[in-house]
Amino acid sequence: MSKVYDFLIRGGLVVTGSGIHKIDVGIKGEQIISVDSDLPEGEATRMIEASGKYILPGAMMSMSILSMKMTWDAFPLQPPMAESLLSSILLMPNPG
Repeated sequence: MSKVYDFLIRGGLVVTGSGIHKIDVGIKGEQIISVDSDLPEGEATRMIEASGKYILPGAMMSMSILSMKMTWDAFPLQPPMAESLLSSILLMPNPG
């Protein structure tokens, strides 16, 4: 009997245009076919536990280069940077 999902990503923090939501993502082939708060684990061929991790469905690879005076501790990585759907960030120190 075929499973509904090839992958079930459970408990991650899904970033959408409307904010960050703790929900599950069901994937079949190369498509997201279901997004809900409690998808059934038994319906997936493989389950990925993503608690505490960000999931960016449909996000394209993007990068930002920041050049400003700031310490690494002050770097605003989450959630504002996560909500902007950046996958890579280069922090370049200001030479002045």
